[in-house]
Amino acid sequence: MEEQAAEPKQSQHYIPRFLLENFSHPSQTSRGTAATPAASQGGARRRVQPVVNCVDMSSDTPSIVERPVDSVAVTVDMDQDARVPREEQNRIEQKLRRLESDASAVFRRVFTAFSANQQGLWLTREDRNLVRKFLLVTKYRGPIISACYRHETMATYVADDREQLAAYMRQRGFSRPVDVWLDNLDGLLDIRMDDEMAWIGDLQRRVYPPDASWAIAYCQASYMAICTPSAATAEFLVTENCYSVVEGPHRVLADADSGTPTYGTWESLHEFAPLSPRLLIVLRSFLFPCPEEDGADLCLRTMRQLHRSVFEVQFGRLSETMLADLPVSKARNNYSELVDGVLRPIRGMTGARLRRQHSFFFRFFPLETTHVDRINGIFLDSASACRSLVFCSEAAFRASLRWYLTDNTYFPKRPGGINAVAGGGLRKLFALLVRLGGDTSGLLEALRHVLDGDNASLPAKNVYRILGGSPETLLKDMDQAARMFTLRVKIDVWSQGIDERVRQRNRDALIEHFLAMPRRRLWLFLKCWKQAALQEGDGAVHADAPEDVVARAWRVVGPGRLNQLMYWATGNYILRTRPPGFNPWARVTLDEGGARQLAMLAEFAFSTRLAARSDALLRVPPMALWTEDQFVEMSTRMAVEPHFKGLLRGDLEEETLDAFAEVFFGLLYPLIPGVPLPDEGLC
Repeated sequence: MEEQAAEPKQSQHYIPRFLLENFSHPSQTSRGTAATPAASQGGARRRVQPVVNCVDMSSDTPSIVERPVDSVAVTVDMDQDARVPREEQNRIEQKLRRLESDASAVFRRVFTAFSANQQGLWLTREDRNLVRKFLLVTKYRGPIISACYRHETMATYVADDREQLAAYMRQRGFSRPVDVWLDNLDGLLDIRMDDEMAWIGDLQRRVYPPDASWAIAYCQASYMAICTPSAATAEFLVTENCYSVVEGPHRVLADADSGTPTYGTWESLHEFAPLSPRLLIVLRSFLFPCPEEDGADLCLRTMRQLHRSVFEVQFGRLSETMLADLPVSKARNNYSELVDGVLRPIRGMTGARLRRQHSFFFRFFPLETTHVDRINGIFLDSASACRSLVFCSEAAFRASLRWYLTDNTYFPKRPGGINAVAGGGLRKLFALLVRLGGDTSGLLEALRHVLDGDNASLPAKNVYRILGGSPETLLKDMDQAARMFTLRVKIDVWSQGIDERVRQRNRDALIEHFLAMPRRRLWLFLKCWKQAALQEGDGAVHADAPEDVVARAWRVVGPGRLNQLMYWATGNYILRTRPPGFNPWARVTLDEGGARQLAMLAEFAFSTRLAARSDALLRVPPMALWTEDQFVEMSTRMAVEPHFKGLLRGDLEEETLDAFAEVFFGLLYPLIPGVPLPDEGLC
């Protein structure tokens, strides 16, 4: 029998082809000549093949060549899934084509407005969400994230979520890490970013939880701006990974034995999406001040200030970062107006039902050459991991390249830093500048190797160590805890106006996800939450708190319960402490205020939520409204309390035991102070 032909390989672009074509020009050899049969016989000219100016970074001596668009920034069979029949092999690619087709229609409008010298253009909320989804999927398919999952077995997967990923694979029936990436990509393509924000909950249920959290933060923790160089001679360039790199501070931990850099912590302040040599999308972090918003929304301003404080504790002043002075702002919209420098809602234009009518005006922000050089420098700084680099104008590229190689303010040349192979990349770029005829005076000093920075490990708090932390994990855990808190706040801020039951389901799903996190990471999240809720100073965050007491008593806590107890203790502490103060045992009048008091009491005493009641009854003690099960629960607590310390003595130090008993019966399973149980046969 004749053997079946092998399935042909397919090439996929890290950067969509329709965007790469904006950097292209017709090939000089695409047309027929008199020597060709077609030309000599009067035949039609061959189709013009678009090509790009490409720096080949794969050799030690990089050269500039013309390459067809089809052959740049590509990989083979990236989106193929061997688990499914051959006829379904291209299913992800087909979904991606539909997304790119929809997004390209929006980008054509952007190019048309820019070509017509307009100041900007209006996009509907649906169009804006489509662009954000396109950028999200493009980044997730990019070489940086996809490389993390390119493993056929777990034996070669070494990331710090190894155990969590392995458990997820067992749960979902996956055999390879790359299967998780393909399934996640499929899920991201299926998600519809609806106006009601239900996609957040859908995404958390559909894809690998850490990637779901990252994707939500990517879409919600920044705003989009469109930029163009103000100088006619300046242009943006493109690298294979330019849609994947971020601008922001980072700290790197090195292996003590080999000196090889390992994962540290980082903060994404800006991300980028080049659309053409003259247009680029910037995603700017919500950390940066937004006076017109902050003046109108106290909650938003407080949240922004809190996260800025956390950032500056780790990395220094936000105002001193590379692109802090980037002259961009959030898009204006048709449902608010600027009054005395503050955004105010327009009557009749707000509310969840009207969101489909909302639109946004995106200006084309002009950037000085200094900012264009810095953005191109970010791309060049990561180019050592790329096989190719694309530009349009040789003069503009040469100017940006020389600026990057001579700059040591924003790009200190550290071959042993975050880019372990950057030394080779720098030598290639230097050789390239020489080949381009650029001025190389002063470059030798700029390229001189320097020692790595201070690699001293950070001190870890005692409780953090108890929970399994170490100096090597502290930086990343702090980073992840801050992101957890950001996500928790953003879900509330962006779901305003939606049915409260839907909002609560999203909150509960998120907290359930948080409770499955490593306990040391949840503990840091609780510190962020408490500081924000109680407006504590930085010192109070590290004080001996209920979550610390529970953590120190880990030996007597059942398996899998420590995270829940720390969470409940912190939540009840906030509930009881937050101004104007909450007295759980006060008498209740069953009017609207009393209904709120009962709901808070149920949450505090029994970790349950009550629906608000409007019954206007007598003024009664809260016990009078308890169910029989709640009486049994309270009587059990009061019966156990006198023997609690005696049962645990010997398992905990006396001081720890005293503190744990106080938290246990004061916050976790609270007792009614000074009130005997009713003698009605329940005890």
